[in-house]
Amino acid sequence: MIPIVSIVGKSNSGKTTLIDNLIALAGDRPLPAEVPCFDRDDAVGLTDLIVERFLKEEADDHDP
Repeated sequence: MIPIVSIVGKSNSGKTTLIDNLIALAGDRPLPAEVPCFDRDDAVGLTDLIVERFLKEEADDHDP
């Protein structure tokens, strides 16, 4: 399963379709969702989410 971050723009009606591998939304306005939502320019926040959810666990598994 490939994790997905959906980018939502002004032209979107505000409706989002939740799919199993959706891990976050990024957009130019707040959105009601069951996943974390970020401003579309919040690269640090999105990166932190990816590191915490996917890369940190992988790194912890390789610690001696």
